[in-house]
Amino acid sequence: MKVVLFGASGMIGSRILEELLSRGHQVTAVVRNPEKVTAKGATVVKGDVTDAASVAAAAKGAEAAISAYAPPQDQPEKLLAATGSVLEG
Repeated sequence: MKVVLFGASGMIGSRILEELLSRGHQVTAVVRNPEKVTAKGATVVKGDVTDAASVAAAAKGAEAAISAYAPPQDQPEKLLAATGSVLEG
């Protein structure tokens, strides 16, 4: 399965990434800092989960999308605004 994973370099995201790869999925790992992704076998893409165009571009062609992104606790609307734009378009 083609999966796009947002936040793949974080504590939880890196674990999800390893699990997806171990199960044979084709993973596009979307992160702010690509050099932080050390897993072998993923396509690593620099992206911004708070930007709708970046989310849409990264998710193009994916069969599933997973977000391990944790927005600042005082700004949860950042993630909602970006994903809402993609879902509406």
